[in-house]
Amino acid sequence: MKIIVKYKITILIAIGILYLCLMKPPSISLPIYKIPHWDKIVHAIMYICLSLAMAFEAKYKNNLIKFLPIFIISTTFGGVVEILQYFNPPRTASWGDLLADAIGSALPLACLTFNYLLSYVRQQKRENKSAANSHEPIGRGGSKNSGVINH
Repeated sequence: MKIIVKYKITILIAIGILYLCLMKPPSISLPIYKIPHWDKIVHAIMYICLSLAMAFEAKYKNNLIKFLPIFIISTTFGGVVEILQYFNPPRTASWGDLLADAIGSALPLACLTFNYLLSYVRQQKRENKSAANSHEPIGRGGSKNSGVINH
């Protein structure tokens, strides 16, 4: 029950993905169908949402180790969905869809990793700068230890 409460948004997105991927496709022609590889774009967007929700609900901050399991779980979920589509005509399984799922799963995690590393580098620069500013220059009386003894 704790997992359901903790990952409620992730679970809702996963249920939405299952529904969209297993429902009978509409028989009407939509304008989006004219965009080349539109279904791959949709798959990538769905898995961007899934892995982002999982990352935020897992409290990814300061813990990059959680990113690999998030990628593995969301991509495995994509594989399970493709297997279910194979057994659910008129849907069909596709390696291209699975690749789009994996790319969609990896993209936000790569961005979050880059953001985390960038923040870390900036923090290190600030710490080095403040450490350098805390040391006063030596010589010509500019330092507390300039050779003058005060009693």
